[in-house]
Amino acid sequence: MARKSLTSPEISPATLSLVLLVVLLSSSAIHAGHDYRDALRKSIMFFEGQRSGKLPPDQRLRWRRDSALRDGSSAGVDLSGGYYDAGDNVKFGFPMAFTTTMLSWSVIDFGRTMGPELKNAVGAVRWGTDYLLKATAIPGVVFVQVGDAYSDHNCWERPEDMDTLRSVYKIDRAHPGSDVAGETAAALAAASIVFRKRDPAYSRRLLDRATRMKSLKKEREIYLYRSRCSNRNLIFFLFLQLDLQQWWLTKPFSLMLNRSLLQYRREASSAVWEARNITKGGELMGVDMLLLDEKENVFTRLLRSSFTHHNGCVALTSVAPYPENKTSDGLLTFLTPLHCILLSGDQVFAFANRYRGAYSSSLYHAVCPFYCDFNGYQDELLWGAAWLHKASRKRVYREFIVKNEVVLRAGDTINEFGWDNKHAGINVLISKEVLMGKAEYFESFKQNADEFICSILPGISHPQVQYSRGGLLVKTGGSNMQHVTSLSFLLLAYSNYLSHARKVVPCGELTASPSLLRQVAKRQVDYILGDNPLGMSYMVGYGQRFPRRIHHRGSSVPSVSAHPARIGCKEGSRYFLSPNPNPNLLVGAVVGGPNVTDAFPDSRPYFVQSEPTTYINAPLVGLLGYFSTHSSWR
Repeated sequence: MARKSLTSPEISPATLSLVLLVVLLSSSAIHAGHDYRDALRKSIMFFEGQRSGKLPPDQRLRWRRDSALRDGSSAGVDLSGGYYDAGDNVKFGFPMAFTTTMLSWSVIDFGRTMGPELKNAVGAVRWGTDYLLKATAIPGVVFVQVGDAYSDHNCWERPEDMDTLRSVYKIDRAHPGSDVAGETAAALAAASIVFRKRDPAYSRRLLDRATRMKSLKKEREIYLYRSRCSNRNLIFFLFLQLDLQQWWLTKPFSLMLNRSLLQYRREASSAVWEARNITKGGELMGVDMLLLDEKENVFTRLLRSSFTHHNGCVALTSVAPYPENKTSDGLLTFLTPLHCILLSGDQVFAFANRYRGAYSSSLYHAVCPFYCDFNGYQDELLWGAAWLHKASRKRVYREFIVKNEVVLRAGDTINEFGWDNKHAGINVLISKEVLMGKAEYFESFKQNADEFICSILPGISHPQVQYSRGGLLVKTGGSNMQHVTSLSFLLLAYSNYLSHARKVVPCGELTASPSLLRQVAKRQVDYILGDNPLGMSYMVGYGQRFPRRIHHRGSSVPSVSAHPARIGCKEGSRYFLSPNPNPNLLVGAVVGGPNVTDAFPDSRPYFVQSEPTTYINAPLVGLLGYFSTHSSWR
């Protein structure tokens, strides 16, 4: 596999060691130590401050109240709940799904060291997945955003008073979004591991939504179009998809259109289960219909389609016919209306893979420039498959990863990891199996992971990675702390994988041991908590000195309990412009942080540096969980 080569200046081992020592130990005398357990507790509490919807009785940040309870109503769905991503009141699905994935990974790898905070961390995961289940409840559709970002950003008001547009945006077959769908599948799969023993039924539900076709039970429906003009026999064949490439054809069965719905369901269910027996227990991932209308002599194969309900009938709103749809005289035909029966069940990953495209192309004016997919959707397909493989152990996902490694560019931009770029995360996640001696076929991913490690170490890092004089890892673009926490998380996770395998990473003349990786990761955590030239903690509520004027509407506007009267869209501007500290402490929020000169303006208008986000905190939860028990690394 072709991978980007890393070019570094010639540096002697002695120089490398000195650079590493300076970066790791710079400013270390500022604090004798940190209370990582306290920081962990606060980093998880932050997510309670970002909650949308009906707040639970055990809500700890009491200045927050219920908000956005009618989200989704304009589209006829319930999309209440979930998280506000940052300091505004929009629910962006792409970063929310990534946040949920990283919270889950934090629990999976470091939950054992979280002590009493593990319960709260799992609760933070569930708050995200409960929303993602709502967002993926309709087959072939993923709701990816609630709230008009332009309308929201034109106001400065607390979420409890929101009167901005709560527009609902979705992706579907006609408007693909493989990136956000792939990340959503990853989040559901990762969370299913978190709940595997804690709540097996919920875990199965998450994994089913991410990987499997919906069954013919309870909440799951057979949709049918009842013709109002025909009672003739229609002959059906079921095409059942096994894995991602194999298909099986059932024997034909017929239905009279004037039969009862119950009879339709019984006969279709029988045909499906008979077909599943044919597959010898293989994983059923999809169903297509082959329809033969004997009277019209028309042979039509249907792809899963969108439906609308009207006057007791189900009408086809979109169908993608296959090229082989032909009448007896060889002409392409398209039946309208189509007399058909369709089994719902576009699982999220198959939807992302089958209908490929970037969601920012489909929804450009809604999601850009806020959360555009600048990196392409290919990495999310691999990322989703990697988590599905880890959660389900299905061979199909392993084969998908191996087959698509080069096509989906697994080796690109290996020193990037965040809500938009999953490359480094993919390689570290998959490498664990290689290091455990279970998956030699993934060896190239381990090579990528090793190169990632070398690309961000102080002294030999890639030109895109810098370290400030105070020791902070710095990457260009957006909130820098998102890079600090996500890349540090990968360093720590990989160091643990290496330790268990008794391996090291060769970086030219330098050998990167697991201990060194932990030191680099811990140095970044300590910088965040106050070991920096300003002696300031960048976590709100931790330490004696921390940001007081963060770019956050709910935190900066008086709470409902302090000011019960509504504060309108423009009325809140005076709080945005005020030099006073925020009245409500958003405990645990980590802001965007200082720049490459270690300077930080504690000012709301400087949102790149003063705004917190959920995807800064999510990987930090794992880091703090580990260091709360292993404060002295070896």
